[in-house]
Amino acid sequence: MLRDQRTGVRRRLAPVQFFVEVWMELRRAEWPTRKESFRLTGIVIALAAAIAVALGFIDFLFNLLGRSFLS
Repeated sequence: MLRDQRTGVRRRLAPVQFFVEVWMELRRAEWPTRKESFRLTGIVIALAAAIAVALGFIDFLFNLLGRSFLS
């Protein structure tokens, strides 16, 4: 949906017009450099691994705690 500038009425975009406007917007976007992409990807992978280790440790502790109560 798009709001008409003159009337303020919302109107539907034709599918072709929608994709043309999406393509134009993507071309105007500022994309990261290859170096920035690799650095940010590394940060995401490192954070995901750290969170996985932390959750695995917490799960291990709860598992031990649950077994001690059930034994």
